Amino acid sequence: MKPFYASKTPKELRDCWGTPQWLYDRFNAEFPFAIDAAADEYNAKCALYLTDGLAFNWADVCPPGMWVWNNPPFSDVAPWVKQWIRCAESGRGVVSIVNSQTGAGWYHEAMEAASGLRLSKGRVAFIHPVTVRPIDDNNLGQTVFVFEPGKLGEQKLASFSARR
Repeated sequence: MKPFYASKTPKELRDCWGTPQWLYDRFNAEFPFAIDAAADEYNAKCALYLTDGLAFNWADVCPPGMWVWNNPPFSDVAPWVKQWIRCAESGRGVVSIVNSQTGAGWYHEAMEAASGLRLSKGRVAFIHPVTVRPIDDNNLGQTVFVFEPGKLGEQKLASFSARR
């Protein structure tokens, strides 16, 4: 597998790109987030953020009625898919943004389990981990997977603009 489709980003920074605030705000208005499940002190979108989001079930710390935001490391998304499903099966919703790698097995696993998919119109300019500026040279579109408790597998399809 050739990760990142020949990314120009140094290897040590590839999994540190942040979510643009406008994009987070757009989904937070629809899904009230309590936890950012893959973040650090520099790019966290919620007061409660996890630096080791694969260590336990997020439903154990997410308040009832609240949702989990997840912009996982794009180098290895497969284990995160299992977390999304596990959390939703435990009664808490998850919204996750990933590059649209439609040929990957994990993508199809997520697609089949999701209650909703939002495909980007264009490409999201993620926030560079060093300059903290949006970089507009992403070489893939994005998919936002929604895992709503009690509605797994419904696969409602929609789109969102990758621009403000």
